[in-house]
Amino acid sequence: MENLLIDNMLENAKIGIWVIELSHNKKNDPKMFGNTHMKLLLGVADSYSPEEVYQFWVERIHPAYVSYVEEAVERLISGNKAEVEYPWKHPENGWMYIRCGGYLNTNFTQCYRLEGYHQDISNLIFRLNHSHLIIKFKINFYLKNIHAIIWIYTMNYVKLIRLRIRWRLFFNEKINIYPYFRELIFLNL
Repeated sequence: MENLLIDNMLENAKIGIWVIELSHNKKNDPKMFGNTHMKLLLGVADSYSPEEVYQFWVERIHPAYVSYVEEAVERLISGNKAEVEYPWKHPENGWMYIRCGGYLNTNFTQCYRLEGYHQDISNLIFRLNHSHLIIKFKINFYLKNIHAIIWIYTMNYVKLIRLRIRWRLFFNEKINIYPYFRELIFLNL
């Protein structure tokens, strides 16, 4: 029951769990193991070997982010936790944004054993980009139309002042107004 609940949560959150094994002397090829959700997120078949899964994952990292991901792996190997976000090319869905995080399992001594998660955050990134575009549009709109906005604000302010003065004059309150301004007050702009 509990495993089924955890699996459903991971699937709905688009999270896969992985293990990467790197040899200490780098003689052996790196290996990547993943749970069912991880393999679905990568788009790999169950028939892939752990070495092929690792190559498949690394080769699809956006070229501009390869060194960024490699630095995170080095941080993990040195015993620190790390989390990175990068574009990754899915074989069927195209480019997607991934968040990966992990740690070094120090109980495992045969090789460096990194354990972590792989999450598809494409929807989050696209929503953030969409929000950014809306804000940018609003700023551009206000900057391009600032003169109109100021004019509307000023005219409303003038109308408010005229209304207050008319109200006072209607009740015969004594107000000192120059004759010229008295004429403007009763004009309709």
